[in-house]
Amino acid sequence: MRFSKVFFVGVAAALALSAQPFAQAQGGGQARPAQGGGQGRADAPRPDPHRLDMFMCDWRESMPRHSHGGLIERDILTKGDPQTSTRRCAVLAHTNNVSFATLAARSGIPPMKLEGQQEIFYVVAGTGTVTSAGVTSKLYDGMGVLVPPGVEFSMKNTGDQDLQMYIINEQVPADFKPGTKVLVRDENVQPVRGTTGHWVHIVKNIFTPADGLATLRQTITVALDPMTIGEPHAHTVGSEEVWIQIKGKSLAFIGTQLRWQTPGVGYLAPPFAEYTQDNVRNGLSFPHSNINAGTEQVKFLYFQTARRPGQATAQ
Repeated sequence: MRFSKVFFVGVAAALALSAQPFAQAQGGGQARPAQGGGQGRADAPRPDPHRLDMFMCDWRESMPRHSHGGLIERDILTKGDPQTSTRRCAVLAHTNNVSFATLAARSGIPPMKLEGQQEIFYVVAGTGTVTSAGVTSKLYDGMGVLVPPGVEFSMKNTGDQDLQMYIINEQVPADFKPGTKVLVRDENVQPVRGTTGHWVHIVKNIFTPADGLATLRQTITVALDPMTIGEPHAHTVGSEEVWIQIKGKSLAFIGTQLRWQTPGVGYLAPPFAEYTQDNVRNGLSFPHSNINAGTEQVKFLYFQTARRPGQATAQ
């Protein structure tokens, strides 16, 4: 098995180096040529490979903070300019932050409203409830909750262990029309949206723009079966694609480096340069993918932003 893993990783690296530039939507679809120029030169300055540390962070390295009247949050990635930021993990241009949060056993969040922002909670451990407009829904591993601004909600931990969750705090443009109720969705019973996006991604929706997302294009889970690799690809400046490991252990393959990724570690796909063949060859663009070199399926919480005018939401 050890030989197989080494061989597998070597093959993955070779595939990335030979990959042709293109972009492809999650869950399948036809490949399309990347747009834009960005001609690379052999003598062009190459980005410092250690700059990748700016984009890949673990909530365990963050200071805890109290929020929502009962949660303890630890940031993974926060707001900042991905091109110029000098503060590690402050690289999100179009999202406020993504964090890991816990609600202590038998405690709760009192009724509250978000102002000027909306949040997605994704539960990964523990049991609890969320209540809004007189409706109470159960919370457990795989439950997603979308809380629009101005809508009152509360949350309780009904178990004897911490209720653990990830929170994506989304920007709300001035012209955006938010939803009028809290949406709760069980990702466990959602149909598989596709199994061939970037070769092997097994995708399930949590929330889409039709549910009332403001700047997010999609919030999904992505699973990788044992001994598989996602197709190496890169993103142009302005893209914001975040991968947070929630189950298992994988190899994050970013640019020229392999980094172990475990639950609680997330990264922003580095938007260093246009994804052209010259830029990839000259080290100016950093393709990324994840490799499951183990014997168990691994899983990620994924979100992608899209700057666009506000739109009416599904009520």
